[in-house]
Amino acid sequence: MAVEGTYIIKAATPVGVQEGTLIIKKEGETLSGSVHIHSQKETDTFTGGKLTGDEFEFEFKGKSPLGPAKFKYKGKVEGDKISGECVVRPRGLPLPLKSKYQGARKRD
Repeated sequence: MAVEGTYIIKAATPVGVQEGTLIIKKEGETLSGSVHIHSQKETDTFTGGKLTGDEFEFEFKGKSPLGPAKFKYKGKVEGDKISGECVVRPRGLPLPLKSKYQGARKRD
């Protein structure tokens, strides 16, 4: 099944479980889309993501609860299920924060 779609995800983070919406679009050989964590006002967008088989990765700069940060998502789609890891590098913190996420494709 294609990686493209809208997914409802949950991530176990250092600030608690966060729920969000991840939208992935395939444009030629690259991925683009958006990430909206429901507890945040902003929706972050990304371009230039990579797809290898059913595994993907992308990154973007956005806001975290700890301020401006760089986010890197890696994951895998199996049918309608999605799972992976998000690495957040907040500005000013020496070590990255890692969290696992999982979710499912949203059906209309």
